[in-house]
Amino acid sequence: MSGSHSRTKGHTFERWVAKQLRTIWVNAKRGYQTRGGTQEQFDVEGTPFAIECKVGKQPNIRAAMRQVEAACKGKPPVVVSKVDRETPLVTMHFNDWFDLVAAVYGKVESNDSVQEVQ
Repeated sequence: MSGSHSRTKGHTFERWVAKQLRTIWVNAKRGYQTRGGTQEQFDVEGTPFAIECKVGKQPNIRAAMRQVEAACKGKPPVVVSKVDRETPLVTMHFNDWFDLVAAVYGKVESNDSVQEVQ
């Protein structure tokens, strides 16, 4: 697959993610990035999360998480990834996921109750 085709596929996936999130956050949109290695925005803007999108044959989720963690600016980092012809996945830190689930199910407690993994 050519580089331009890969970029187009990635941009299309970012637009798809933004469109899905727009049903919850009306300002969700694909972020503006440059090809020079500097990133002005996240892949998807207008949400309370720092979102990095990856799509392809074998997206590197851990590298994507490191990338979004380095730029998250205090927002919970999230990776939305999709292996070709498979269902998209969401990856986030356990403590962020725990807080989200606790808030949704009415058990708003500090993640202090989450113990460190040994």
